[in-house]
Amino acid sequence: MSDIIHVLPDSIANQIAAGEVIQRPASILKELVENSLDAGAKRIVVEVEEAGKASLKVTDDGCGMSQMDARMAFERHATSKISDVQDLFSLRSMGFRGEALASIASVAQVELTTRRAEDEMATQLTLNGSDIVNVRNVAAPVGSSFMVRNVFFNVPARRRFLKSNQTELKHLIEQFERIVLVYPGVSFSFYSDGNLTLNLPATTQRRRITDTLGQSVDKGLISIHFENEISNINGFVSLPDSARKRGAEQYLFVNGRYMRHPYFHRAILSVYEKLLSPGYAPNYFLFFSIDPSRIDVNIHPTKTEIKFLDEQAIFKLLAIAIRQSLSTTMAVPTIDFEQKHIVDIPIYSGKQQEILPSPEQPLDPDYNPFNSTDLPTTQSSSKGYSAPSRRPRVDWKSMFESFEQHKENRAATPPQKEAAPISPENCPVSQKNLPSNQLFSTQESFSSQAVNPEKTPCFLHGNKYIVSSISRGVVLIDYKRAQQRIIYEEVKKEFAKEGKEHATRKLLFPELCLFPTKDIALVDALLPELESIGFEISSLGGGSYSILAVPEMVETDAKELVEQIVSDALEQSISTKEALVEILAIKLSSYKGAISSHPLSPEGIEALIAKLFSCQESTYTPQGKLIMRVLSNNEIDQSFD
Repeated sequence: MSDIIHVLPDSIANQIAAGEVIQRPASILKELVENSLDAGAKRIVVEVEEAGKASLKVTDDGCGMSQMDARMAFERHATSKISDVQDLFSLRSMGFRGEALASIASVAQVELTTRRAEDEMATQLTLNGSDIVNVRNVAAPVGSSFMVRNVFFNVPARRRFLKSNQTELKHLIEQFERIVLVYPGVSFSFYSDGNLTLNLPATTQRRRITDTLGQSVDKGLISIHFENEISNINGFVSLPDSARKRGAEQYLFVNGRYMRHPYFHRAILSVYEKLLSPGYAPNYFLFFSIDPSRIDVNIHPTKTEIKFLDEQAIFKLLAIAIRQSLSTTMAVPTIDFEQKHIVDIPIYSGKQQEILPSPEQPLDPDYNPFNSTDLPTTQSSSKGYSAPSRRPRVDWKSMFESFEQHKENRAATPPQKEAAPISPENCPVSQKNLPSNQLFSTQESFSSQAVNPEKTPCFLHGNKYIVSSISRGVVLIDYKRAQQRIIYEEVKKEFAKEGKEHATRKLLFPELCLFPTKDIALVDALLPELESIGFEISSLGGGSYSILAVPEMVETDAKELVEQIVSDALEQSISTKEALVEILAIKLSSYKGAISSHPLSPEGIEALIAKLFSCQESTYTPQGKLIMRVLSNNEIDQSFD
């Protein structure tokens, strides 16, 4: 039998490595921008077309490369960052593995133009799937320019896994933000399909956060500054009243590198645990400076998973640093053990205080609570207090017989028409209005006089549940959930009408919405669809939008509603009118489906049941929660066994 083990060609080995390093266009952006930073660049420009699928270009003014270095840069495990194993324990550069460029070249078409300051001409290198196609000298400024075209052109299966342009663009901007936030001294620009999305000049750390994520993030930020021999911690955290229910901006960096660290995240949340309402999270931007020999970044090719030698100590230091900063703003109460400012309260002055005698408690020695033979009236005793009234003896047998007699008299008396209670047959519900898949039959539940000889009322229990009797048992309807289903279907029906212009309501004062810079392009793409369903929103630039009008049926806070609709649309990567109407209907049903504080009238119960049974789906809410439930006669009987 011949030998079967052989060494894979470099092209195949590079494509295998690319499966870990290059997952989408955002991975290419990360590797190229980090190389530019390691080259000492002070200005970096990123240009993408079709969210990086068609092309992605990174241009910098770094040190550049010679022609030989340009050729060697695309070889596997070729790097200028380390030379021996000891360098792994003192890493100061962003890259060091020597796999990025080889992986990129194996799955895309790459053109590199680079020039050093001492060279008269630049070198232009063209590669196609790891194969060098052309090398020539061209005129170019000092620095490097990487043009990556047709990502995964030779791996169709990987290209099919890429998401829509909106989703991939969002990943690109998120990856870009993770880099620019930690390098405020470097100027960055980001272009998408020729449009300038982000323009970030060199500035301070706080200004870079605001320029990148929008003015809304700056509100409520307080600085963190903590120095220790284990780690220096700097950055910003938000005050509790600036916490967000969704979309909180949370970033951790160590030695200029973005990282994910659930353990440190838990340390931060432990400080806010008793300061925030459930579901809210704070913004934070924290930068750790640690001796490189005490961390290990060589865990995964993406280099976002980092191990710390002093993990538990840093956990405690992080919580202390945040708690101290919050306490200076009175966000966290502190205990002051200094006594010089204590108010001199007499009881604590140390002087002998006069002890007042306890009041004399009156006592009637003749009172016997178990003696109920007589029933004296309340009268004043000789000691100045009123004697309590004595309870009469209860004749339980006479009471029970009286109750039974009353029930027989009530059954013998025919009901008066003018005082008839709300009965199921009085409810305006017709069998023809019910869908075929209704939970129970109206004829069976409300009109079967043979089963229910007496009229059974529908009543509201606890201002929450509608209760009624049917032949199979008792039906319970959650009033709030029923309203949600009714409002949801009314909104859907309103926007389902073809060719109808939807009525809008002009706002007396325009309301301002702020969105992160990374979402500006996606929000702009949603504006035409939002206008088609009745919203009038004007872009003010820089992630600010003015709401001028809303659909006529909207009665809630316009700002909050628009922010939630846009957030859900971006999260689900949807931009069609039908999908936005679905989100709007769910939001309005949640807002307007609240239970009123006053008891419902009988007419209101009747109208609600009629509308609910005319819905296409009357069993579940839009969120999938049960609206009604039937307790069968067997279940009721078993509960008394």
